[in-house]
Amino acid sequence: MHRHHGILLQLLCGLAVSVVASAGFGQNPEFRARMAAWQQPQAVRAAPPAGQAAAPESIHAEPYYEEIGPGLAAGGCGNCACDGACGGQCDGGCVGGYCGLRGFHSIDRDPACDACKSCRPPMWWLRTDGLLWWRKGRDLPVLVVSNTEASSDPGEIVLYGGEIVSGSPQGGFRLDIGTWLDAEECLGIGGRFWGLGEERTRFHADADTLPDQTIERPFIDAVTGPESFIVSDPFTPFAGSIDVVTTSEVLGADAYARMAWCRLCDFRVDLIAGYQVTRINESLRIDTDIPDSPLGPNRAFDQWVTHNEFHGGSIGFLYESCRGCWTTTCLLKVGLGNMRQTAELVGRENGVPVGLLVEEPITVTRDKFVAVPELDVAWSYAINPCWNLNVGYSLMYWSNVARPEALIDEVVGNDISLVFRDESFWVQGLTVGANCRF
Repeated sequence: MHRHHGILLQLLCGLAVSVVASAGFGQNPEFRARMAAWQQPQAVRAAPPAGQAAAPESIHAEPYYEEIGPGLAAGGCGNCACDGACGGQCDGGCVGGYCGLRGFHSIDRDPACDACKSCRPPMWWLRTDGLLWWRKGRDLPVLVVSNTEASSDPGEIVLYGGEIVSGSPQGGFRLDIGTWLDAEECLGIGGRFWGLGEERTRFHADADTLPDQTIERPFIDAVTGPESFIVSDPFTPFAGSIDVVTTSEVLGADAYARMAWCRLCDFRVDLIAGYQVTRINESLRIDTDIPDSPLGPNRAFDQWVTHNEFHGGSIGFLYESCRGCWTTTCLLKVGLGNMRQTAELVGRENGVPVGLLVEEPITVTRDKFVAVPELDVAWSYAINPCWNLNVGYSLMYWSNVARPEALIDEVVGNDISLVFRDESFWVQGLTVGANCRF
């Protein structure tokens, strides 16, 4: 857990800044008025605009208006914009539905949609999601081969590797919380943290599972060419086993500002800008155990571990649209910054710090410029005035990541254990959760 503390600390600092900023805006009379309204059990309902009849309680009735902050005027459904200081008036007043977090809420008082009736004026937003995400598969080289007859040549039957190996979808979580800094909801700040469960794959082979075949680890000798290290051989005979284990974990955090860019009756588009951090940690380990080889007991392993830590700025747009009790949101943004890539190689054979492919322990670090685009789409349904249930889809992509399998040098005897190769990485999948505005 210690490697997660850095991201958790950054997230907590971001939330602390949010609280301090909110306290500072408490000196604003508009903010104080809105805070007082928020602390009341129900928002005070304002009279409808001049010339407009009171809204009946029947299905599909005309909208009614609730004032949740000073500085805005109610009127027909028209364009709405804030001036540079976010203190101007709207040219329409009807600047969106319940879902939109605007200065005025226009709500269809359809008895079949009681959940859409207004609660207290929202100052905060909170979204929690459960994740079911897939990761990009592992493009493994040929790691384990076999022969069905006695031969001095390397095995020709591929038992593991030589293809993309994909794991199963993994569960995770995501938390997004923020607050508005002004009564007209033109500027807000927030923080987000998310993590995906560890993915682990394992391949195992031994003399019991393959009694009539050899088990071999292929490599390329710098002098003689293709060779193999025999782990189990029924023709000699001697028995051994091999295990190949891969792991992968991904997590990240954001601190961001949210500013109103375009607002109409039933939707709004906000500009999103901030700072984000992500970590992608992966490993590949090959263990062999030969208790009765002709040269005596042999236990060896090769291990490749990578750490990728991204730091950069992000910019994008957040779209929200409300239709009755249904809300559609779409986040599209890109992060640009530095990926610190660290590769750690370790090998050991019978206590000697040298493996088969890892000819010497080594740690290498490099920095790469990386783009991290992100897409998040969600649909939510209001179950009461403040809570929505939501389902959606998310995709994140990193243009340059160090992965263990891309570091392997298959040539033995050239005094090279590591080769840095560029590779992309992505995660994508379903999100299910709830969001609250309070």
